[in-house]
Amino acid sequence: MPKKYRIPVINDVRLTGYACADVRITEGTARFLVGHRKTWRDQETNEPRERSSYLRVRASGRLLKTAALIKTGTAVYVEGELESCLPVDGSRKNAVTNVVCTDLQILSAVDAPQTLKIPITDDEYKEPGDDDAREWEY
Repeated sequence: MPKKYRIPVINDVRLTGYACADVRITEGTARFLVGHRKTWRDQETNEPRERSSYLRVRASGRLLKTAALIKTGTAVYVEGELESCLPVDGSRKNAVTNVVCTDLQILSAVDAPQTLKIPITDDEYKEPGDDDAREWEY
C-alpha cells in the first residue's frame, strides 16, 4: 500500500490591478472590484490580443481606512486568501469567490487623475445585496 503524504494547504493571493468601481462600505466591510488586463500577440496572426479579469475583494477591520480612499481607477496591491460563498438557496451553480484582504496598499496617488480605467458593465458585476441580485451567505 502506498504511503499517504499530507500536502500543506496554501490559500494565498497576491495581486495588483486597478479598482473598477468606488468602494462600497457596509456593516464594517469594504467591497470593491480589482481588474487587471493581460495582453499578448497571437502567434499565428501576430495581432495584439487582450483579456480582462475582475476579482471581488473584501476588506475589514484595520484595512477600512485604506479601502475608503480607493476610487475608480486607483492602482492597488491586494494580499489575502480566497473564500467562496454560496447563494442562500444553496445552489453551487452561482457560487462566488472573493479575495478576503489581509493587506491592502494603494499604489497610485490618491488625488491624482487616473489614466487607466477598466470599463465594467452592470451585467458583468453584481454586488451581493444589489436590488436585482440574490442574497448571499458568507
